[in-house]
Amino acid sequence: AWDVAVGGVEDAYLVGATERVLPGQRASGRVDAFVRRYGPGGHTVWTHQYGTPEDDYGLALAVDLESGVVIAGSTRGTLDGRAHGNLDAYALRHVVASSQ
Repeated sequence: AWDVAVGGVEDAYLVGATERVLPGQRASGRVDAFVRRYGPGGHTVWTHQYGTPEDDYGLALAVDLESGVVIAGSTRGTLDGRAHGNLDAYALRHVVASSQ
């Protein structure tokens, strides 16, 4: 885990990287980034593991005002069709539906 943020009164979000498959997810490559939401009492509400066949890291996050999580990280692959060099930075927004 690389960063944590609090959203609302009861939710916490964690971002990081894993060389494993997280529960209910699929691996994309050797190292995948992930974001996970925890509810009251520390139970997992949802997990989103993502990446490319290369190494991908989720390094920082912030909860935005429109029920989303903004994630920043690095990738050695082509994330969302964009690659410019050997190691690229990225920022993406993960929308958090009210039912999640």
